[in-house]
Amino acid sequence: MNLRSIPVAQLLELLAVVRCGSINRAAQELNTTQPTLTRSIKRLEDRLRVPLLQRTAHGVTPSEYTKAMLPFLQSIESDFRKALAEIEAATGAGAGKICIGSTAMVANKIVPQVLARFVPRWPHLTIEFVEDRKPALLEGLRSGKYDFVMALMSPEEQARDILQQELFTDTLVVIARPGHPLTKLSSLSVRDIVQCKWILPTEGLDLRSRLENFFRNEGHDVPAFPVETTLFTAIVALVKSTDRISAIPSVVVRDELLSGELVALRGPWNFIHRSFSAYFRRGHTLSPSARELFRETRRYITELGVNVQKAAAE
Repeated sequence: MNLRSIPVAQLLELLAVVRCGSINRAAQELNTTQPTLTRSIKRLEDRLRVPLLQRTAHGVTPSEYTKAMLPFLQSIESDFRKALAEIEAATGAGAGKICIGSTAMVANKIVPQVLARFVPRWPHLTIEFVEDRKPALLEGLRSGKYDFVMALMSPEEQARDILQQELFTDTLVVIARPGHPLTKLSSLSVRDIVQCKWILPTEGLDLRSRLENFFRNEGHDVPAFPVETTLFTAIVALVKSTDRISAIPSVVVRDELLSGELVALRGPWNFIHRSFSAYFRRGHTLSPSARELFRETRRYITELGVNVQKAAAE
């Protein structure tokens, strides 16, 4: 099949019909007439030699062939919108747009600092940032919603349409308030920290599962009667104000460790390392502004890594 024989406009019209669930409503959205849009869809079906829509009493639904094409159609539409925005930004006629997503830890401790450095250099750029769980982020990446996303690295999740690029590896540290009874001991064992009251991530989260595996591998049960939360800010606040301890990514408490507001407890544990990656659509070229935002992210992470290592060592 000759790709040049398929007008992109017809593909976008098909996407509009699927989105609206009705040829009539799609025609109104596209500022055309129902007969004109019907003929256009029919010509596309003739070119592809498959039915694209199924007629129902309430409108139309996508055929199995259209369902297979939907992620690619959504990506085409998203890329066209971004390309037009980049052209407008380059000619001074408008502003470009970037959309990125990340999971909570990166969202809380990395993205705000990166944007604070990046935004002043791109004053006419619209930037959308979304925090979400990894499956939803990857779904949005595939559909073209995001330019790139950042999340926990999963080597087993390699996919033909997704490219991973490692950003950094973070280590969990056991934290306590200054003056905590454990800070007065000359040496610590795993039993010492297990017997303390803990603040743990909520069950079901990746970090909670990794901590549970650590305790079991060391021959201990999960600490009893923990406070559970999904919020790193709550963990830090509770550790500062109580005798409870926790294990948290070192990047999250970098500033508190450097300032002495928190103490990293040292002991005979080789704690969990977690790698974080940027995810891209394979074969997709980032716009100049999105590419520069990713470069700024890498620069900041390089600087951050030096400070995190210093904080964890002191």
